[in-house]
Amino acid sequence: MAALDTNQLGWMDILGLREPRDGEWKLVRAAQLRELSKNSLLPVVAVLLATLSAGTLFWGQVPNEMMAAWLSMLIIGMVSIASARRANLARTGGATRSDVMRSVANCAILGLFWSVPSLFFAEYGNLEHIVTVAALSLAIMGATALMLNSVPLGGIMLNGLIAVSVSVMLFRLDLTLLAGLTFSYGLCLTFTLLVNGRSAVARLRNDIALAAQNDVVKLMLRQENAAESDWLWQVDARKCVVDPSQRFAAAAGLTPRKLEGMPL
Repeated sequence: MAALDTNQLGWMDILGLREPRDGEWKLVRAAQLRELSKNSLLPVVAVLLATLSAGTLFWGQVPNEMMAAWLSMLIIGMVSIASARRANLARTGGATRSDVMRSVANCAILGLFWSVPSLFFAEYGNLEHIVTVAALSLAIMGATALMLNSVPLGGIMLNGLIAVSVSVMLFRLDLTLLAGLTFSYGLCLTFTLLVNGRSAVARLRNDIALAAQNDVVKLMLRQENAAESDWLWQVDARKCVVDPSQRFAAAAGLTPRKLEGMPL
């Protein structure tokens, strides 16, 4: 698999809405999910801390049934996310588009969960409560845009749901300008996720291609004793020798260890 120009990536491929014919994309999808699971701790912790703050603020003001349903939604979401994270980190083979969509669904659940305070709790609070919810929401959106680039559709879903809910809350309070600014901020983060997502997917695909090429070179080096012409080596970005074969090192009058890292 050759290195990939980011311009060759279609948006449907980047967002996981289409499965390319290239069979290596299953490995790319698996790499996306592993990186997502490694980076998802910050957004999840941000949501948990925000939940603790919002729960403390609205406790006793929001109807008990509503608060119980909200916290139950959190438990269900956390169980699903933990299960997916464990499976993704242990994944050794490829992954399908449906695997990616499961992670996107988890992000959507998290976004729906944190939309509840803006859409339903705000009417029971005062200005301080509303400002706190808005600030916590913006913090979650920032963490999402920063850490969920490997599966951009998931970040877009989480960010979009929160941005819309906060904008609706502010619009209901006749804070039209702030509502518009919040929605614009969400659009900016969406664009950031798209651009960084394209770069992340291209990087993961190129890493897989490079690893495959290195495996071929190492296989050739292991067969050097059976080859008549085995002056084999690699050159890194600094134009220095990497993985020289024994016969190439002997021809240079050096050991492979001394030859390693020398300018070609």
